Amino acid sequence: MKPEQLEIAQLKREVIKLKAERDILKKSRGLLREGIDVKFGFVAKHRGIWPADWVCAGRSVSREVASMPG
Repeated sequence: MKPEQLEIAQLKREVIKLKAERDILKKSRGLLREGIDVKFGFVAKHRGIWPADWVCAGRSVSREVASMPG
């Protein structure tokens, strides 16, 4: 690939991640005031939509704890 093509591919990946982070914040509006169980519930509910580490980072939830079953 040409350097320009590599840069475009990288920028496209970055745009996808930034849009996901924006959507995570929009969907989870108000959860910052809620308890930790609500935050983990949000992560569990949306881990099929976005990568769990993105959701966890957006909600300040530990990735290890969020991936525990139950």
